[in-house]
Amino acid sequence: MNIVIVNDFGHINGGTAQVAITSAIELANRGFEIFFLCAVSPIDVRLQAQKNIHVVCTNQNDILTNPRRITAALQGVWNFNSAKIIRAVLSALEPNETIVHIHGWTKALSHSVISEANRAGFRLVITLHDYFIACPNGGFFDFQKDALCPLQALSLRCIVTNCDSRNYAHKLWRVVRGYVQKKIINHPSINQYIVISDTSTKILFPYLSENANVYLLPNPIESTKLDRVPVEQNEKFYAIGRLSPEKGFDLFSKAGKELGIKIVFIGDGPMQKELFQINPDAQFLGWLPRNTLNRELSSARALVFCSKSYETQGLVISEVASLGIPSIVSDITAGKESIIENQTGLLFKSNSIEDLKQKMTTIMKDDQLTRYLSEKAYEKFWQDTPIIGKYTDGLINIYHRILNGNAVHTE
Repeated sequence: MNIVIVNDFGHINGGTAQVAITSAIELANRGFEIFFLCAVSPIDVRLQAQKNIHVVCTNQNDILTNPRRITAALQGVWNFNSAKIIRAVLSALEPNETIVHIHGWTKALSHSVISEANRAGFRLVITLHDYFIACPNGGFFDFQKDALCPLQALSLRCIVTNCDSRNYAHKLWRVVRGYVQKKIINHPSINQYIVISDTSTKILFPYLSENANVYLLPNPIESTKLDRVPVEQNEKFYAIGRLSPEKGFDLFSKAGKELGIKIVFIGDGPMQKELFQINPDAQFLGWLPRNTLNRELSSARALVFCSKSYETQGLVISEVASLGIPSIVSDITAGKESIIENQTGLLFKSNSIEDLKQKMTTIMKDDQLTRYLSEKAYEKFWQDTPIIGKYTDGLINIYHRILNGNAVHTE
């Protein structure tokens, strides 16, 4: 079996790329012939080191950083270069022996890769790492109102609503791209999807084709088993992720300031200056390599996952649980599926700073409860969390079912 893995980036710059790249490596280690198609370099050295991974890169900017804005806009709607490249890659492969697995396409490659693979008669499966398959801005989130969006994607009300993080003109461009995508995705033969949480499944299912086959396979966690962090002895609360408005980090910053609790941000993004102004005592460490991150988290008492948007999984909650760090999680996010309330973490009412402060205070003041949450989080993670090996087993099973025509329609 040949496996063509498609992702905007050839290096890890977030959760989607991490899953695409690590699964490519694991599949190659199991003897499969892998073709990794991306648009944006640099290329992860581990991909280049594998003899049975063939990397093909279009060597383009992603549409956000491309200084030629008209070119970027056109590329985002239909990338002719990536269409040409995937045609060339697929021309040497046998459709009945090949799976094309789409991870990320909205940042650089565009829907052209999906269309070309389908037109050539190849079996496709798409992992829904976000909500772009339905929502023009990818998150069912109104950035102008700083709140979840209840509108049906691409309805008239959706189109006339300025929900974009930039401006309405950019929203209209997203709408055009959304209609192009809808025409492609609604093709009856594009009907195999991998979803990564129950929350995202429920939100996205109405937007998929009527004959959709949906497989639930949570994204894997890369983690080495270390000793549990004695969180009950620590004082710092952490937030990890891109510092953007929908992540709710302003709540965390305000809560830390008002409670006088030490808080730390790991990650960067457009809100860093604003977050610092809210709480000048907060630490901002940027993105950290895995080993450095683990050392830093040895000082953690808890993680706060305060997103105002749905998210699709919230990998970071499980990642810190591998160290025995409990999480305080917004109750509207998919991240709530990663904890058992009052056993491995706590839930707080989304967008409520008072409820967040109450939960942070509980963990700060109650060493016994904090240790209990920590021990249970650590225990649960190492019992049943999908590490890369289990995830790859699931992928291979899905691939074989699709190639053999044994896909099962599920909700």
